[in-house]
Formats: sequence, C-alpha cells, structure tokens
Amino acid sequence: HTTEFSEDALMEEISRRNGEETGCLEKALLWSQLVNKAIREIPKEEMKAFPGVKQAMEAAKEKSRIAIVSSANHQAVWDEWGRNGLLELVDEVMTQERGKKADIIADFISQGFEKEKIIMLGDARGDFEAAQKNGVLFYPIIPKNEADSWKLFLQEAYLKFLEGSYAGEYQEMRMKAFLE
Repeated sequence: HTTEFSEDALMEEISRRNGEETGCLEKALLWSQLVNKAIREIPKEEMKAFPGVKQAMEAAKEKSRIAIVSSANHQAVWDEWGRNGLLELVDEVMTQERGKKADIIADFISQGFEKEKIIMLGDARGDFEAAQKNGVLFYPIIPKNEADSWKLFLQEAYLKFLEGSYAGEYQEMRMKAFLE
C-alpha cells in the first residue's frame, strides 16, 4: 500500500495499524534492520565491486547517463559505491526511499527518456520485471557469474545497445542464460 519499500514506510504502516495485524510487517522490518546491520558489519576490505564493473561503467559514462536504481537503503548504496570509486560515474542515485524500481523507471520515461534508449542492468527477477513493466531493455548480471556478465556487457551488449540491435534475439539470448 506504500509508494516505497523502506524501513520508514514499514514503521509508518505499523504505526497506522495501531497494533492490529502487524506481525508480518514487524517481521519484515526486523529482517530489513538485521540485513542493514549485517551489511554495515562486513569488513570494508571485503566489500569490493565485481571485476569489470568500473571498466564497464567508465565506458558507458562516455555516451550514457547512469542511474543507480536500488532497493537497498541510500546509505548502504552510498557507502558501497563510494568505497569502490563508482559514485563519480553515476548521474543519479535512487534507492528504496525514492520508491519502487518500476515507478522510478516510469518517472524517467515521463521525463522524456525514450524507452528504447533505456537499459536496466540487474541481477534479480524483480529488476527484469521492473524493466519489462515499463517496456525498457534489460541486461542481466548473472549471479555467481558476475565478472563474465560485466565483461560481456562491456565487450558486446553495450555496443549492441548503442547501435540499436540489443532488443529482440540478443536480449532473449541473455535472458535465457539468466533464467537458467
């Protein structure tokens, strides 16, 4: 029922319900708080970007605007991306406090960005669904195969995106690999 997925939105809904049927929401809030705590406790030297991320983003930055659209909280994204020297390559940072991923992409479109000139990179089905809901392209970062995914994006997929040949057969091939 909220416009964003965040701890603040959960707390507001729990408060609004005034103790009635809040058990599931309270569990979700506790889970979110524990995840954020666990992330903060990861030693900084272990929080490294996947190989190839920075090179791919540097190449993309030359011809594209880059926005982070994340379901993580703002501070976690800011810390992790900043520590890895990636924030300087990003034009906008939009996290759970800005709303749902699909709504953020819809907002880009309403600002005049052409759908066929938007490509969302993501590692989860929800990322794909947000892109699909808005009719924009999607490039999967395959879990446990992240380095190869970033390499392929830099060497092949991004070039196809720029030349307008990413949609269709090529994107379907990448999605097949992702879903497998």
